[in-house]
Amino acid sequence: MAEHAVEKWNARIAIVGAPGDREPARIIAENAHHPVTILCGEFPLRVTIALLDHFALYVTNDCGGMHMAAGRGVPIVAVFGPMKPWNTGPHHPDAMVVRDEAPCEDNPCGRPECPREHACMKNVTVEQVAEAMDRQMEKHTARTS
Repeated sequence: MAEHAVEKWNARIAIVGAPGDREPARIIAENAHHPVTILCGEFPLRVTIALLDHFALYVTNDCGGMHMAAGRGVPIVAVFGPMKPWNTGPHHPDAMVVRDEAPCEDNPCGRPECPREHACMKNVTVEQVAEAMDRQMEKHTARTS
């Protein structure tokens, strides 16, 4: 998805998170074809929140960062799995949720453990997220032009 953002939108990519997110961020950055800035655990929370004002788009899962970006009015693409987006957000007009209707009777189930190995999350495709990113960027670019 980072490649898509760089190639289509000339975006600069930053990964924001807690200190514990550094290792997964490093793996993502090493496998990216474009530069990725890792900001995981680099700043106090209040500075990280202020940095969000400089983001054109925040691509995320259902996490605290999603709510911080929503609070700052940053356009969001949020990938959801078993959690119910109507319960846990993002509750913001510039937020778009991407999720899969997995073959579960009670999807979304809200359970952290899954007998189907979280097919609802794994079935979300890069193309689905890239399409949502494009829609958000087009909407945001049209508004600020």
